[in-house]
Amino acid sequence: NFAPPAESWCRAKAAVGEALAIDDQLPEAHAIAASVAFWYDWDWVAAEAGFSRALALKPGDAFTHADRAWFLSNRRRVEESLDEIGVALSLDPLMPLYYAFSVGLHAAAGARFGSGWVWLVLEGGKISVIDSANADGPSITPGRRPLLAIDVWEHAYYLDYQERRAAHVEAVLDKLINWEFAAQNLG
Repeated sequence: NFAPPAESWCRAKAAVGEALAIDDQLPEAHAIAASVAFWYDWDWVAAEAGFSRALALKPGDAFTHADRAWFLSNRRRVEESLDEIGVALSLDPLMPLYYAFSVGLHAAAGARFGSGWVWLVLEGGKISVIDSANADGPSITPGRRPLLAIDVWEHAYYLDYQERRAAHVEAVLDKLINWEFAAQNLG
């Protein structure tokens, strides 16, 4: 259910251009424009300008600080990158959990054939994403601790999303997942 990157980036670039034409004061739009310039266009000057503008408009945006840290790291500006990720983590200490694992949860849910669950688990001191069929769960494996789960049985999403499981998972990740609960389950 994912669009190819070439299609996604072009559509994002067009949409963010329209948004900025309407209102040049949208920090999120500047952040997305910077990400497109960095990841898709390889336009380092535009990426730097976009991140700077986004953070000037909204200095407390942990995700933009994290994206800018990626940019700086890829430009071999390591010390600046480390400083930037430090700012991101100070603004939102749980951001790495969301940032890293929301992508993995989404991918695993899309790959789960039929009914089942997608889990964020702690096993052997490492956090990972797994899926299980039907009513199986990670607790049946000794030493594996569930941190959170997404129900991908049709009954969980069919009335709202019909066959669009990816839309259900996106809604769960954006609106329902409690990352603080997952963090508490670590301890």
